[in-house]
Amino acid sequence: MFITDLHTHIVPNVDDGSDSFDMSLEMIRMLYNQGVRNIYCTSHDGYNMGNCKLYQENFKKLQETAMGIWSDLTLHTGNEVLCEADNIKEIIDSLNQKICLPLGKSNCVLTELYTDTYVDEADIVVEQLLKNGYKPILAHIERYPALFGSDIIEKFINKGCLIQINAYSLADEKDIGIKERARKLLEKKQVHFIGSDSHRLDHRAPEIKNGVYYINCNTDVEYAEEIFYLNARKYL
Repeated sequence: MFITDLHTHIVPNVDDGSDSFDMSLEMIRMLYNQGVRNIYCTSHDGYNMGNCKLYQENFKKLQETAMGIWSDLTLHTGNEVLCEADNIKEIIDSLNQKICLPLGKSNCVLTELYTDTYVDEADIVVEQLLKNGYKPILAHIERYPALFGSDIIEKFINKGCLIQINAYSLADEKDIGIKERARKLLEKKQVHFIGSDSHRLDHRAPEIKNGVYYINCNTDVEYAEEIFYLNARKYL
């Protein structure tokens, strides 16, 4: 069973992720050996065309090199887009102008919130993205404690929002609250995608196998397959 990693910072020299092409290729090798065959390269966006062009240039070089080594591997473009209510209009303008990039050829936006975001602000972000034709995928939602303890996540999903959690949150995360929230989402079948959120070899290295093992042991095969690759095929 092959896996889609929806969330990585693997394109070199564009954000706080990989700082060299050699590191990027080693990170890809590690993910490949754990069963990953589709990688979304979701660098933090720089909100300017210069950063976008650098990202695309380095992505293309990395893609050509990686696919020359692993012929059954596919790399996809995208950004992790940090959103808050005060800047959502500017974010949507940047998406419309292709300065911030949705995932691949889809209208899905990997949407990051601040860890201390509150429900009303998250609701504004989700509503505005949907209203303007973009489908938010809330990135590592287990990090946003204010969104738990109510039915707001279910409401977001019913509106058309999708949910991504980090694989390591299920098994390797040291913060008990984050781990419990990730596991509760899985239990309630509110997870659509996993990601490594890998940055560098020395910071959040690309390790997903323990999270994948946890999913396989704690949910049914059909739902696991949706998380691992079927939802990516459906939505992206």
